[in-house]
Amino acid sequence: MVIPYIIIFIFGLAIGSFLNVCIYRIPLNQSIVKPRSHCPKCNALVAWYDNIPLLSYLILRGKCRHCKTPISFRYFIVELLTGILFVIVIWKFDGVNFVSFTYLVVVGSLIALTFIDLDHFIIPDVITYPVMILGVVVSIILVFIPNPTFLISGEMSGPFSAATGKCYPVYNSLFGFAVGGGILWLIGITAKWLIKKEAMGGGDVKLLAALGTFIGYKLVLLTLILASFVGSIIGAFVLIQAKRKEKETTPFGHYIPFGPYLALGAFIALIWGNDIINWYFNHLLGFTELPPGVR
Repeated sequence: MVIPYIIIFIFGLAIGSFLNVCIYRIPLNQSIVKPRSHCPKCNALVAWYDNIPLLSYLILRGKCRHCKTPISFRYFIVELLTGILFVIVIWKFDGVNFVSFTYLVVVGSLIALTFIDLDHFIIPDVITYPVMILGVVVSIILVFIPNPTFLISGEMSGPFSAATGKCYPVYNSLFGFAVGGGILWLIGITAKWLIKKEAMGGGDVKLLAALGTFIGYKLVLLTLILASFVGSIIGAFVLIQAKRKEKETTPFGHYIPFGPYLALGAFIALIWGNDIINWYFNHLLGFTELPPGVR
């Protein structure tokens, strides 16, 4: 049925509008609850009819109703992106259920972290720590309630349920935390020793560790591979463009944020990770049956 997906899309648009507030205010250490949304230029409060996701931006032609100051197109993009990604998550995990709902929380967090990191080169602990804790808590809940329907009806699916053993969700979550955070930490200190300067931010380490509590150790490794692959391509392009303009640094300064690539890699791993792993072992390595520990 199409109607549930339309509802989820609208819900995603509303969450995207809230994420825009988080993206703007969290780096400034401002409350995300109050004051009400207002124009940063003229301080005029945004009326409810000017705060309808997507539509208000189009009706106002991307400008404040009062002072006509341009509104960044990113607000429109964040709302639309959130709606689309929410629909993909619900489609992949068989509707709205306990686990897919928690994945929506992760996806929303990744969207906020991506744009904050792009703007300010930081990944706030106020977002990564709750995601980290939530991942472990959900894994513990799934030990005692393998098919939880107390929140929203539906079948459990996804990385949390992708193996045997009653305590597997907790094992997968904690090991994912250790592998995700540990690998980036080791890469960071090794690179610092080799090039004599910071190469990996602490926020990136905590982000991958937090993601590991949700997607587990296998998919967190895939996340890192995908993020490194995409990041190296885009990073090389940025460096080439900077060199052509005869600049000593990239347009981002001396640091290209890695958080957005981790977010992209994590989303791909969450949605298609198991399919990618199966394809790799079956078609490239020739396994007819996946090796132990990879299932």
